[in-house]
Amino acid sequence: MFASQGFGSFQKKQSPALLSEQQKMSDCEFGYVHTLAQDYLLYILKTPQPGLGPSKTSRVLQNVTFSIQQEVEEALQPYLHNVPVASVETARTIFNQVMEKEFEDGVINWGRIVTIFAFEGVLAKKLLQEQAVPDVDTFKSIPYFVAEFITRRMGEWIRQNGGWVIAHRQYQKSQRISIFLSMPDEIETEEIIKDIFQQGKVCFIPRYRLQSNHMDMVKLASADEISSLPKTSWNIHQPSESDTREEALATDAHMQMSREGYGREEPSAQGRLFSLEGGRQKC
Repeated sequence: MFASQGFGSFQKKQSPALLSEQQKMSDCEFGYVHTLAQDYLLYILKTPQPGLGPSKTSRVLQNVTFSIQQEVEEALQPYLHNVPVASVETARTIFNQVMEKEFEDGVINWGRIVTIFAFEGVLAKKLLQEQAVPDVDTFKSIPYFVAEFITRRMGEWIRQNGGWVIAHRQYQKSQRISIFLSMPDEIETEEIIKDIFQQGKVCFIPRYRLQSNHMDMVKLASADEISSLPKTSWNIHQPSESDTREEALATDAHMQMSREGYGREEPSAQGRLFSLEGGRQKC
């Protein structure tokens, strides 16, 4: 089910300040992964979610994970068939045993990370079937140990490969952030924009000038404002040219980001996400 390759690790001395910063980042990563794991569990248990329901990121993960869950279940059937899963504690033990074995080769990729959520679903189903009196509340700790494993074993790899964006160190410390609005065939940035405002940061989005390649990054009032803005020929919302707004590039340097990476405003900075004339760039 998984690929194979050697894996190594090393440790080095770090200052208390750096360790504190890393701990904050790790906590943020854990919270984000926990939400994804919790949303998928509720999806498997067919439990309605309060409020606005799962984010678009969670819904995409649910669809992808559910599409492979049966394959994961069949692959592990010989192991799980004779193993009773009558409690969350047993589920935790089985989860850790299986995941440690599967990832002992050290190979990490997004496909394998998805299978972790799929295995969460397999265990949840088996636990539900074998409980004498099914109680959804007993499942609450499952997302915790799933997120714990992913954060502990895959956290560094995830950060080095684009990461859970809102857990990125540069994102966390930046208070003014410029971001593209995603097009239909691109990674969704809606959830990132919502988080920007939830954390009290200032958000800037592109405004292209008609019949020109020039682009300004202008201040967005709220995440909800986007849907009320006029659309460009690319079907992307942006403020009209007559709408006077604060421009990011006329102020101090701040963080720029898209689905492809992170960067600063200075033209020479590595990781810059778009040219000052408005063209999209890969990092």
